[in-house]
Amino acid sequence: MDCSPNLHRLLAFEQGQWLEELDLLHLGQTLRQQARQAGGYGGTPFDVMITIADVLEAEHGWSPEQSEAWLERMGVWEQP
Repeated sequence: MDCSPNLHRLLAFEQGQWLEELDLLHLGQTLRQQARQAGGYGGTPFDVMITIADVLEAEHGWSPEQSEAWLERMGVWEQP
């Protein structure tokens, strides 16, 4: 495939965006595991999960419903 320089830059940018999103989701998973061990999200981990959801919406095109569903699956709203 012969890519123009602009197409190559666009593909590199999109790949970077995907990798950033994956990093955020990985961080969320790590926080989820820590919360399970600690008996729930508290303080900073809770705030970081909300921030991850906000960034996924603002910078990665997630809808508010999608990020809310993700927070639900991650157990952020569960009481310890």
